[in-house]
Amino acid sequence: MLSCGANLERVNLTIESICKHYGITDIGLHSLSVMISLSITDQYGNSASKIVKVPSLSLNMEKLKELSALAKKVAHETPNVKCLDSLLDETLNKVKIHPNYVIYLGYLIAMMALARLFGGSWQDIIVALLNTALLVGLKLLFSKITLNRVITNFFSMFSVGVIAGLLCKVGFVQNFYVVVLTNAFFLIPGIPMINSVRSMICGNEMNGLVELFKVIIESLTIVAGVAASYFLFENHISLTLENAFPPQNLTNIWVSLELMLLSFLASFGFGLTFNINWKEIFYASFGAVLVRLVYILLLIGIPQYSFVVVLVSAFSADLFSEILVLFKKRPATYYLYTFVIPLIPGDLVAYSMFGIVWNNGILFSQNIVECLTSLLGISVGFVLASAVMHYVRKIKIVKEFNKKIK
Repeated sequence: MLSCGANLERVNLTIESICKHYGITDIGLHSLSVMISLSITDQYGNSASKIVKVPSLSLNMEKLKELSALAKKVAHETPNVKCLDSLLDETLNKVKIHPNYVIYLGYLIAMMALARLFGGSWQDIIVALLNTALLVGLKLLFSKITLNRVITNFFSMFSVGVIAGLLCKVGFVQNFYVVVLTNAFFLIPGIPMINSVRSMICGNEMNGLVELFKVIIESLTIVAGVAASYFLFENHISLTLENAFPPQNLTNIWVSLELMLLSFLASFGFGLTFNINWKEIFYASFGAVLVRLVYILLLIGIPQYSFVVVLVSAFSADLFSEILVLFKKRPATYYLYTFVIPLIPGDLVAYSMFGIVWNNGILFSQNIVECLTSLLGISVGFVLASAVMHYVRKIKIVKEFNKKIK
C-alpha cells in the first residue's frame, strides 16, 4: 500500500486494526516510508517480529484500491493465516494496469497542460513534449540497469536541458525555463514532498524528515542537471527569472477558464499515469477543476494571505475526495492526488534549488519561504479535512445515509 501511494498514517492504522482482529494484545510498530518494523505478542504469550523493506514509490491507484479492500476484508473476516498469501496473489492478479501507450499519453497530456500553465508558446510546448518522450525512454532504460536516483535525475535533466538550450540557440524555443521546468515536473517528487510535511504534522517526525531530505536531494540533482546544460548555452539564455513566467490576470474570466481547463488536462494526464480506472478518471480530473476554482476565487479575494488560500484549497481537495468516497467506496487517496495537482509547488521547489545552484540568495529566500508555506498549508488542509470527516461520519444521519448507499 505504501509503495502504491498510501500515506503512512493510514497504513499504520490498517496494520494495527488487522493485528487487533487477530487477537494480538501487544503491538510494537515502527514505520518509515522505506521500512516497516513490527513486533507482536498474542494473548497466549507467543511473540514474533519482522522488518520489511518498502519498494520504491510507484503511484498505482487501482492497486491501492484493491489492497485497501483486501485489508478491510482481512480485518473483519480474519481468514486463516495460511490463506493470506493466496488472497494477496488473487488481489494483485485482478488489478487492471493501463498499457504503456496509455501511460505515455498521460505524460504527454499532463506536460502539454503544464507548459501552457507556465505561459509557454506553442514552440515551447512542442519541445516540452519531445523532451517528455525522451524522459519516458530514459526512465525505462534506467529501470533496467537500476542506476541511482541521483544519477538518473541529473542525466535526465541535463539531456532535456541540452535539447532546450540548442533549440533556444537557433531561436525555436522562446522560453528555456518553461521547457525545463515543465519537464522537471516529470521527476520532482511532488506527492512525497507533501506527505513528508503531513507526516511531521501527524507526529511521524522521523519519517517526515527522511522524506523531506530525499525530496531536497532529488530536487537539487534535477536543478543541477538543468544548470549544467545552461552553462553550455549561457550566452543565449537569460539567467534572470523575474520575467520568465509573467503573472496572469485572474480577474479576466477567459484566463481563469483556461487555467481550469488546463488543470483538468494536467490532472487527467497524471491520473492516467497513476493508473486510475477510465470510469473514475473524469471524477478525479473534475475535482482538480473545483480546487483550481476555489484557489482562484480566494487568490482574487485575499491575495495577501497565501497560506490561507492554499490551506482552504487543500481542505476543499480533501473534502471533495472524502465526499466521493461515500459514493464510490474507494480510498480517499484514490482521488486526492489528482485533485491536488494544481496546488503542488513544484515550480517553487525548482526556483529555490536554482537559487542554491546559482548562488542567488534573493531567488532562494523569496521562493523557499513561499514553498514551505504552501506545503504547510496543503498538509494542514488535508489534516483538518480528514478530522472533520472523521467526526461527520459519526453523526447518525450520515451513518444511515451510508447504509442506504451500500
